[in-house]
Amino acid sequence: MSLKARFDEELQDVVFSKEDRARLKDQLVRLAREQKRPGLRERLTQFWHGSTEVPLPAAVAVVIIMGLGLWTAYSNLLAVDPAAAALFFKAGSETYQVITQGVSVL
Repeated sequence: MSLKARFDEELQDVVFSKEDRARLKDQLVRLAREQKRPGLRERLTQFWHGSTEVPLPAAVAVVIIMGLGLWTAYSNLLAVDPAAAALFFKAGSETYQVITQGVSVL
């Protein structure tokens, strides 16, 4: 049995009188007229506290594009200059020798 057929079967006993239908219709029309469009602040608040669905392919594309952009901007930070590295190793080893020469054991 389909979902629509089940709903139709269950709702067969629900009946509104003409007065009830007219009253409900008037209430809905009145509410529709009374509703005002929310202001910018209210819409921004609703957006901030709400959720937005982003399709997976679009999210992956944004991450890849941002990754490539960041890589091109900051990849030179990962480059190692051999001369600078050798200088750091030499300075570190000399500092280590100086520290070990000044240690006395009691």
